[in-house]
Amino acid sequence: MMRPLLLLLLGLAVLPLGCTASPTTQSPAVVAAPTSDPKLSVGTFALSTEREPVVDGDTIRVDGLDRTLRLLGIDTEETFRDPGKRQLCDGDWREYLAVVYAGSTPDRPPKFATPMGEAAKEFAREFFDGLKTVHLQYDDPRRTVGYFGRHLVHVLAKKQDKWVNYNVEIVRMGYSPYFKKYGRCRRYHDAFMAAEKQARTARRGIWAESPRHACYPDYEKRLVWWAERDRDIAKITALRAKDDNLFVLGEDAEWERLKKQAGKRVTVASSVGGWRK
Repeated sequence: MMRPLLLLLLGLAVLPLGCTASPTTQSPAVVAAPTSDPKLSVGTFALSTEREPVVDGDTIRVDGLDRTLRLLGIDTEETFRDPGKRQLCDGDWREYLAVVYAGSTPDRPPKFATPMGEAAKEFAREFFDGLKTVHLQYDDPRRTVGYFGRHLVHVLAKKQDKWVNYNVEIVRMGYSPYFKKYGRCRRYHDAFMAAEKQARTARRGIWAESPRHACYPDYEKRLVWWAERDRDIAKITALRAKDDNLFVLGEDAEWERLKKQAGKRVTVASSVGGWRK
């Protein structure tokens, strides 16, 4: 039997516990039927039955693939895995923030566990409750695998006879901003923008004046950071189309293309984490 896979999504916000998402035709999360384009369709996969299918707001398990997956456009706050930090958070939120922000800079805020992260996990459980399968789709046929070898996907689910993009829906419900740190989505950019606008207008989840669940206090700074990276990636992508000597390592075929340039002077766009020969 194939081992269940871990899908890492990207998202966050809050919905009163006990409520479930009810997508309507007005929701930007409602999408057309899954594409049959083999360059974009990963396929339909069963949610894990051997283990809890929902790990957190942006992480679910499915069976039947050779890689884990990263869900695009969202990035939920973390859930607690350290009992000590959970106790500190529950006892003194300000002191907890001082601990988790230690060593970081204001313009590069860290990720950490919060009550909002727990609420996002509960939302995911409600969303996928009763579903047996989900359909996975790539966003860009040139970028199907991420830096850590994970499929870069959208998760589509059939709910109330409509196809719903979970990635967009969790943004619409206020559990995550539209996450563009690694570049915007090509296929669902407008849907993500509309979903975030709806959430902010309705003051859902992380956008509430007084969120029901404690959450990151600096989303505006995070959005500025992500927007800067998104603009840089867009510029690099545009330059790449005009310059064969520019290599963008986020694209699947670039490593093989780059190998052919051994001994030549080229420009490489990527995040450098180390060197190897």
